[in-house]
Amino acid sequence: MKRFLVGGALLSACIGTTPPTPLPQGDADAFVANVQPVLEDRCADPSCHGHVDRPFRVFGVLRERLDPTTTLPSDPLTAAELASNMRAFESFALDTVEAGQTLDECLILRKPLPPEELGAAHVGGVIFDSTYDRQWRAMYHWIFSLYPNGSAP
Repeated sequence: MKRFLVGGALLSACIGTTPPTPLPQGDADAFVANVQPVLEDRCADPSCHGHVDRPFRVFGVLRERLDPTTTLPSDPLTAAELASNMRAFESFALDTVEAGQTLDECLILRKPLPPEELGAAHVGGVIFDSTYDRQWRAMYHWIFSLYPNGSAP
């Protein structure tokens, strides 16, 4: 019994008493209304991110589905598919912040832009002509809602 108590005390000291800061989560309703249509329109094609082998995988109506055995391609996206799309999208912003970069350097915002707009070599080519594109701005605003100051707290 004494070993367990000592071991527990040591483990507690290693872990610390302060719980980790929770990761920010974006507003799901805002994502579905503003970002999901952009992803479905510009990214979910099977030759791009609508494919199981892509690191940034996007589900869409009449596109890749999470469970094609229970979901017809024309069915609305399920809650699980929308949540998966949101988590995948969020992860790019979180990876940027964890790497110590500002959100202005976020790859999911930069990759689809042309080089003169600080775009970053996107295999799929230029998706948005500029940062003034309405759909690009929808993504930008949603990501910045995660970190209003442009970086981790």
